[in-house]
Amino acid sequence: MQDPDAPIACAEIILRGAKRKFLGWNPACPSQPTVLYQAFTLRQDESYLSVDRLSRSTCEASFARWPANLLAAASLHVGRVRDLGLRVEPRTQDAPDDPAHAGIVGLPSAHASEGEFERAKVLAIALCEMSRLLALRGPEVLSKLRRDYDQRAGQ
Repeated sequence: MQDPDAPIACAEIILRGAKRKFLGWNPACPSQPTVLYQAFTLRQDESYLSVDRLSRSTCEASFARWPANLLAAASLHVGRVRDLGLRVEPRTQDAPDDPAHAGIVGLPSAHASEGEFERAKVLAIALCEMSRLLALRGPEVLSKLRRDYDQRAGQ
């Protein structure tokens, strides 16, 4: 059995869940949904961004553990996250039933000063740009996104 608190290697892939309001359309490929940068910002009460280690889980298992409102999984390469000056650490103590739980640590709060807000936004955009939409929670999610997109495009 793997030690859940073992250091996370730079080569590992992590998953970030995204709510519907943080899903949009890729301007370079309008038929392809994407995760928006807001999915990579801290909520007011958070000290780190929750992620799952793909080496300890699968997309399906993560979706099963995540709240039902997380409809997409975006992947990030740990080494690239660290290149931004952020840390990626095991956080199993915060989720004892989730051996894959980890956190991106070092993000400023978007709810602090204007300078911190700008830095938080720059880092969130950088994380978003390096992420890849890996999976959606079922085919109905893509159908709903397409209907929403078509309705907005028809207005």
